[in-house]
Amino acid sequence: MATGGKLGYEVVAISDSREALDVFGKEPHKFDLVITDYAMPHMTGMDLAAELMNFRGDIPIILYTGHIESILPDRAKKAGIREFLRKPVGNRELAEAIRRTLDLQTGTDETTRIPTGALITAPLDSSLSHH
Repeated sequence: MATGGKLGYEVVAISDSREALDVFGKEPHKFDLVITDYAMPHMTGMDLAAELMNFRGDIPIILYTGHIESILPDRAKKAGIREFLRKPVGNRELAEAIRRTLDLQTGTDETTRIPTGALITAPLDSSLSHH
């Protein structure tokens, strides 16, 4: 999934949550945000978010899923989830969610600011536009 790259962001796309955790843990300040699917191999996107927060408590995280009704808002907030997206997600909806999340992080609406990187995790057989 390279959708974020099409929007002008530098993207690191990983299909395994354990690998994502390892990559993020080595350089947590390389990333401005994380976008993850709820249904990931080896751990859920919620669990991954909680683990990422151990490395960097201020990392904004966007969670996308086809099962938004099963996510508890309090648990999600504690896990660092800033925004929820329901599949299928179009490029415009993703771009707007990224912008809102980054604007909240910086306290501005710097529409010209390009983040240094985004970590996007998704199962191999998944994409933002499919269930």
